[in-house]
Amino acid sequence: MAAFNRTRSEGAYRTARSFLLTLMILTVVNIVTYFADIDFELLFSIDLPYLAVLLFDTFGNLPAGIAAGAGVLLVYLVCWHYSGKNHAWMIAAAALYSADVLVLVWMAFNSLEELGYFVFPFIVHVVAAVYLIIGAIHGAKLKKNTSCDPALAAQFAAWQTGQAGQFCQQPPQQTWQNGQNGIDR
Repeated sequence: MAAFNRTRSEGAYRTARSFLLTLMILTVVNIVTYFADIDFELLFSIDLPYLAVLLFDTFGNLPAGIAAGAGVLLVYLVCWHYSGKNHAWMIAAAALYSADVLVLVWMAFNSLEELGYFVFPFIVHVVAAVYLIIGAIHGAKLKKNTSCDPALAAQFAAWQTGQAGQFCQQPPQQTWQNGQNGIDR
């Protein structure tokens, strides 16, 4: 088993949080392009809010579609916001996005004549889900490896709230001196 690398885990977790925020922004861009009648759709996005707006508008109830889409985006926004303090929210976001991938698979199998259209979006969605899952795993590793040491736990808390610099870049301090514990050098 590989040794725990704090810098790598912090970077992966930070990347996953940024990626989640990017997915939400690109989803809003997709919804705006739908309302602007621009035939353009970004693949790195969340499909459920976009589909809610699209389906409810098709059935003549656009306000309900906007409310449903905004509700789903709000859940993702809450996950993103609170994942800065607790990695469990990143796990929730990864699970929600995995459900979004399943919706894409369901859509592909319900329109078999356009199955080729769904191949590339499916690959993109799986890559996005993997980023979020890796971030959730590294968040759990950070939590696990800091919970046993109070000093590391304080540094982890400061890192999550953005109040710490690159504390992992600092070299460890030597705590023993010659002659301590019966060791003479």
